[in-house]
Amino acid sequence: MMRHRLRRGFLGAVLAMLVAAPVAAAAAGPTDPVDVVSTAVGFAFTDKAGDTYFGIGRVDHDRLAGTRTVSFSFGGGLALETCADGTQARDIATFTSRKAKIGVNSVAADLSSAVVAFVASGERVRTDGCTGLVESRRSEKHAFAYTLTAVSTTVTSVEACRDDGAAGGVLVTETRTSADATAHAALDLTPVTIAFASLLHLEQSIGGSCPLP
Repeated sequence: MMRHRLRRGFLGAVLAMLVAAPVAAAAAGPTDPVDVVSTAVGFAFTDKAGDTYFGIGRVDHDRLAGTRTVSFSFGGGLALETCADGTQARDIATFTSRKAKIGVNSVAADLSSAVVAFVASGERVRTDGCTGLVESRRSEKHAFAYTLTAVSTTVTSVEACRDDGAAGGVLVTETRTSADATAHAALDLTPVTIAFASLLHLEQSIGGSCPLP
């Protein structure tokens, strides 16, 4: 009996997209102010060849720095092929954005809704499922848009005394407002299936001095 095999490359590609796309915390130090608003959508779609892809789109707005950062990628396993050792595996196709142009990034102040649209340019890579070798690379550009409507919102606030490395202990308050959401999204004007959607506002404020533990 011929054994079917799903190479670790496929699982790794999908998991990497999910793990690499937590709602962003700004690249700030433990005692630096932070004010970041993020939206994220996980999605799936099937192309004309019948291959299914899973992906994630995310925009982080660092309101202190005045920057908006897009993270966008998708990947999937293609048709089964028979390998030299008699097992079967799927070639892996992944797309990862390298740069993006944001058209719309409108998030309600209370995280009740959001409208986002961007065009992402990047590279699609096809990897042989049997050998793990890259078969092809090509540049691509994709338009992605989504609307979010919050269905539940949670606010947590934590205070901690942290060492700022100079003056001693400073009081840091981290407030995290997060919302699960329903969503509608389209990739290159074609609707996609939503896996999850969320909004998040992460704030870190600095107070006065405090005694270190």
